[in-house]
Amino acid sequence: MADLDIDDVFDTLGFGRMQLIIFFGCAIQQFYVTNEQFGISLITVAARCELNIGDHHLSWLMTAGLIAQVCTSHYMGFKSDEIGRRKLLVITSTLTIVTSFISSLMPEFWSFLVMRFIVGCFLTGPGMALLTYMGEFTKIKLRPMVLNFLCYSIGISMMYVPASAMLILPQDINLKISGDYAISGWRVLSMTNLLPGIISLLMLLPMPESPKYYLSVQKTQEALDALEMCCRYNKGKNVTLKSLGIDSVTQSNLRRDSLVPHKNFFRRIWHDTKPLLQGSNARYMLIVIGIMFFMFATGAVLTVWMPRVLKMTNEIEESMILCDVLKAYAAQNASTAVSKLICSLPFIMAAPVWLDSC
Repeated sequence: MADLDIDDVFDTLGFGRMQLIIFFGCAIQQFYVTNEQFGISLITVAARCELNIGDHHLSWLMTAGLIAQVCTSHYMGFKSDEIGRRKLLVITSTLTIVTSFISSLMPEFWSFLVMRFIVGCFLTGPGMALLTYMGEFTKIKLRPMVLNFLCYSIGISMMYVPASAMLILPQDINLKISGDYAISGWRVLSMTNLLPGIISLLMLLPMPESPKYYLSVQKTQEALDALEMCCRYNKGKNVTLKSLGIDSVTQSNLRRDSLVPHKNFFRRIWHDTKPLLQGSNARYMLIVIGIMFFMFATGAVLTVWMPRVLKMTNEIEESMILCDVLKAYAAQNASTAVSKLICSLPFIMAAPVWLDSC
């Protein structure tokens, strides 16, 4: 047992206290990421009058964060291989929390839009790195189940955000700061969405970097130090790797060509991207992209759709199907052309025109 593969080392160390801390830290971080991704829908509804947001402005806000995530997600994946999973997670999570807090204080639409775009740019960091970080601390046999349970926090967030909105938005919160500027309900709701991110950040700060990352960049001693820490967390303070017969570790499935440096930034990104487009990796990547597309296409817009549709049905006395409700409501508050567009494209993200006029 002098020279073990790292997956065999994790089999020996088991799924113990360190993995549980990382699991709950990453799960709460995923909770926070989903708060930011889908919570903006309800915040946008509540902030419409105060920020004087028109219908087309609402479309921009709904899409700005997601466009930012599409633009930066690939770079964040590359960066996690360059600087480490935990380091990227901590840096981007901190920046996301700070910029999201600043966005909740913005006094008018354009500054709010810019800040939400910046939030989206940083949000892909923790959104991507947390699954990799958790997976690399989990033995192969448990990895699919652990990552599956971790993703349950997405559903919990989708209940947390509307529940928080139901509690906060009906309250008469109007803390005057200066002139017409005040801390109102939607700002408090936005700040409430930050709490899981702060908690998870505090949980993950004491944790080590992934030993698999260290091995991938030929930092064997740092990998051993991280495994030593894991050993003490899981087996007790008096147990060391040497006492378990582990003197060194290897990573058998490491791509050797990944160690070849490229001076050109774009060549480095292409070098790390190319394997995703080859063999079975391409098929799995397309499946994941399809799943994510439908999750965002439905989840992000339904948080605005359903509260709005329910209010419409209360205002229209007749029993109607959805498109007829929208047409009847549009006859009173919007143009018929927009109503037809909504009915023909029910999942388009640029369609939150069902809000009350201020």
